[in-house]
Order: sequence, then structure tokens, then C-alpha cells
Amino acid sequence: MELVRKRPVRVPRPVPPPISIGERVLVDARPSGSNVDTLFEFAGRIASDDGGVLIPFSVPQPGQFKNGKLQVVDAERAAAVAGHDATGVVRVSESYANGVLDLVEESEASLAILTWSGMRFGRDTVFGSEIDAFGAESPIPTIAVQLVNPWKRVVLVVGDTKVQWHREDAALAA
Repeated sequence: MELVRKRPVRVPRPVPPPISIGERVLVDARPSGSNVDTLFEFAGRIASDDGGVLIPFSVPQPGQFKNGKLQVVDAERAAAVAGHDATGVVRVSESYANGVLDLVEESEASLAILTWSGMRFGRDTVFGSEIDAFGAESPIPTIAVQLVNPWKRVVLVVGDTKVQWHREDAALAA
């Protein structure tokens, strides 16, 4: 009796479940016109709905690590006051956008919340060069926010549709 060997059948690689938007939320620790306590209350509401975690971050220029660390410590305190666990991270980088993109990958973030200092008229950017540069490359949903007082509603600004990533965002918002 001759044994016939069959080729092994490969089992398909399992597809991981989609990540929830609030699972791993990167939160900009720079004040940039926002009230830090209000910012982390906002971020915490998004994360808590998905059982997620907050990751306060700062991306200072070289030589500014201590300032970035102070911002992150203040952000961790604000998250704790709002009832959320948070472990912050400081990434020194020449470029804010590149530093945040690195953090997105390293932390496997599901959402980035960036602080925004508000409208500046007469510019070619919607949210400023740093946030626009990050938004153009971001692989995850991103919120640019300025929270000065407790909030009751969210206003969505989709921007100019002449730029490709603005068109994509406008289509998603529609």
C-alpha cells in the first residue's frame, strides 16, 4: 500500500477586527488656545465610549524636551481629573507633523486630537501649516479642536475642496 502525501492546505491569515475610533486616542498636550481640562473631558468622552485609552503627547523641537514634558504632565493631570487613565509621551522632532506621524504608528493610534489656535485669515492653510501637514499624511481620523469653555455642540469645518485631502474629508463629512 502506497502512501499518498497531500500538500498542506494553508489556512488564511486571520483579519484583525477593525479598531474603534476611541480605542487609542492621541491627544495634543499643547494648550494652543484650548483649556486643557475641557480638552481632556472631550477626548475622554470619545475614548470612554469605546473603552479606549488617552495618550497625551507633545512634539517639541530639539532642546525643548523639558517644556514638552511639562505639557504632558499637565495633560496627564487633566485626564486624571476627568476620570481617565492616561500615559503621555514626548517625541522630540524637527517637524511637528513627522513627530506626530511617528507617534501614530508607534502607539497604533485610532484617532488624533490636535489643538488648534483658531482661524487666521489670509493664509493658504486651513488649520495652519503644522496641522495641515499632518492632516495631508495622516492614516487615521484627525480632529483639530479649540476648546476654551465647556462645549455643547461640534461644528465640522471641511475646508477648501481644491486640495485632494480636503476633498476626501468633505466627501466623508457629506
